[in-house]
Amino acid sequence: MQGRMGRRWFATSASSNSCAAYRGRPSTIKRHSLDPFIKRFSQPRFFVNPSSDAPLNGLRFAAKDNLDVRGTVTGVGSPKWASQAAPATRDALIVEELLRGGACLVGKTHMDELAYSISGDNWHYGDCQNPKFPGLAVGGSSSGSAATVAEGEGAGGKFDLDFSLGTDTCG
Repeated sequence: MQGRMGRRWFATSASSNSCAAYRGRPSTIKRHSLDPFIKRFSQPRFFVNPSSDAPLNGLRFAAKDNLDVRGTVTGVGSPKWASQAAPATRDALIVEELLRGGACLVGKTHMDELAYSISGDNWHYGDCQNPKFPGLAVGGSSSGSAATVAEGEGAGGKFDLDFSLGTDTCG
């Protein structure tokens, strides 16, 4: 995936215990993620009855993979972290409040590993593609959330999604 200035960034193992980033020739490994979701729930998650008159009733949203969702592993874009983490025992406060308000959660979105980059790249799971402007970065560690909104905003969109949660870690 091309970064903000058109440069390509790749990761390589400098030793068995470290990882170094460098600019180099394009890799032959295809890393592009066609789906910005890391996990889609087979049934959307509701807190209140979907037929209630809650203020957010009917709105569908996704959450970045660094936000806890009860019963799922919060993997923070890292397969190593995900393999060692237990499923969350409760929802992150923002997720809980949205569910209490009547919104329904449809899944969790891809992110940079540990929210560490500004490019939207994830060496392990693939890079989220910009659905509106192919070839340009979706941007930031919330790239999966940005891609779901761009691709599926509103009823009738690809993901039938109203909004998606992202986070800001660097300002």
